[in-house]
Amino acid sequence: MALCKTRIRCGEVEGLPTATEGVSVFKGVPFAAPPVGHLRWHEPVEHEPWEGVYKCDHFGPACLQQIGPWQKEMSPDDEEVVYSEDCLYLNIWTPATTPGEKLPVMMWIFGGGAQGGFPQMKTFDGEFLARRGVVLVTINYRVNVFGFFGHPELIKESGHESCGNYGILDQAFALRWIHENIEAFGGNPENVTVFGQSCGGRSTIAMACSPLTEGLIHRAIVHSAAGLSLAGGKLTRDDIAKNGEILMERMGVKTLQEMRDMDAQKLLDEYLRITGDYLNSDIRFNICSDGYVMPWDSADSIMGNHYHVRSFMLGRTANEGGLMAVEEGDRITRENLKTLGPEIMMDRSLSYILDLYDPQTDEEARQAYIDVLTLVMKAAQDDWADLMLERGQDAPYTCCFSRPAPGDRSGAYHGTELWYVFGTLQKDWRPYTQEDYALSETAADYWTNFARTGNPNGEGLAQWTPYTQESPLAMKLDIDECCMTDNEDVYVKKLKTILLEKAKG
Repeated sequence: MALCKTRIRCGEVEGLPTATEGVSVFKGVPFAAPPVGHLRWHEPVEHEPWEGVYKCDHFGPACLQQIGPWQKEMSPDDEEVVYSEDCLYLNIWTPATTPGEKLPVMMWIFGGGAQGGFPQMKTFDGEFLARRGVVLVTINYRVNVFGFFGHPELIKESGHESCGNYGILDQAFALRWIHENIEAFGGNPENVTVFGQSCGGRSTIAMACSPLTEGLIHRAIVHSAAGLSLAGGKLTRDDIAKNGEILMERMGVKTLQEMRDMDAQKLLDEYLRITGDYLNSDIRFNICSDGYVMPWDSADSIMGNHYHVRSFMLGRTANEGGLMAVEEGDRITRENLKTLGPEIMMDRSLSYILDLYDPQTDEEARQAYIDVLTLVMKAAQDDWADLMLERGQDAPYTCCFSRPAPGDRSGAYHGTELWYVFGTLQKDWRPYTQEDYALSETAADYWTNFARTGNPNGEGLAQWTPYTQESPLAMKLDIDECCMTDNEDVYVKKLKTILLEKAKG
């Protein structure tokens, strides 16, 4: 019988059975006090205990954010998404029948550029993974102005001379919550794998580097977040604090208390008005080196060997820039690649990569533009893998998800693998085949095997060998064949050297 009622530190919680016999889900479990009022831009704090049974039968609110087409498309079909500053909730799928079964735990961190996203996106249903004997936790965290704002006054009041990174503090707090409470759901706090994609992958790296999470993570799976990539540039505590002063000046707000007193929706609206095209805004709020949560930037942490997790899976897709091609790429020609390309790139800081190319046709130019993100992911991932081996650390398992998304032009785009890993293909609009569903089973097996033992291999699966410098192979995941392949072409080799030199400099 599925475990649908249990007791955690704050009191009793009651979840729901799922369609899979023996698997239950606890939705919207509060893991910290609501970060509102005086707790806006404050470290998360413990939630107050409750009397009686807390009903965990619906998802908690998503953090307030700009609601665009992709948020609407990714919202669950059977439950409306509520948006609120009160957003620190998590969700747990468990196959346990009793507490204390010591099952491996996987904690998922969603992406969204630190500006949006939510754990109840239809892609991230945890039932499929829980069937494989793991406890799956999806967490929420503060994003945009609520999660990454900074100001000199916040540095003074923090007690740690830090500011910003409140969303990263939320993630670390959720890890601590898991460590203290997951046995109640049949999980093993001594076997926790954190995984995330895009900004969730960068967050996973942050969790592997932060001194606040040492001893709480045992393995990490980084999707499409590279390693030594300098995409977006580096942000420090002082950068964030200065940007906060500029934001307040442009809003016409004089004091931090006024900012805290402002209605949450108005605060978001003003933030969006001023930052505009966020990735290319002159003021940015994102993960930073704050001296407390992150003593160093992620790339500096990797270069300096300042991370405490030693067992990694590093993955990317075969066409990370595929969505860029659909949205903007048709405008690129051989003549305008070097001028128009940087203007319309998702991240202009990557424009120097275009200098690697000398396209002879418009199609080659368009492909070069599309390839930028793919190149960065591959080169930065392999640079980190090389460093791990040079230091005598565990060899990572690397992979490339290569199945083009059926029914559109995006190829194996940034994030396409998530439908497969979570086994939620039936919730997507694309015309998946039986081969796609078989690939989904394979991907979920690899991921959960790694979470269980640190080795993705298992019965009936193609052999996945660790990365080596002599043979830098990655597992190719596709419907025709899953096999080890070497896709370090001349551009990747050049870019690996460039990224390493930039990271050293």
